[in-house]
Amino acid sequence: MSKVAIQLDDSRKIIGYASENTAEAQSQFEGWILVDNDPAFLVGDMYFWTVRESDNKLVHIATGMTPDEETNSVSAATLKQVGAVSAQVNNLATAFGAYMKATASSDASTTTEEGTK
Repeated sequence: MSKVAIQLDDSRKIIGYASENTAEAQSQFEGWILVDNDPAFLVGDMYFWTVRESDNKLVHIATGMTPDEETNSVSAATLKQVGAVSAQVNNLATAFGAYMKATASSDASTTTEEGTK
């Protein structure tokens, strides 16, 4: 993966960027960090990004995650919701089946003036 150099301010917002062509040299200066480039990172949107201290990865400020981590998080949440809905459908189907069985049993034992239903 290609490397870029990033300069952060005191609140860890990106205030400087050096492309892969000059990243190695730029990272030698104080205040610059050499990080793996993320294909989703755009210089024009650098104010929405930071470098995570724990692993020096480019992450979105809003989530603290890389775009790949965000995608995986959304996928996991979606699968969890699908599982919950599936369980609800199964519960409703079971309840409806029990209701229909009870109704059929009740109807079979009811008589009218014309005879048994």
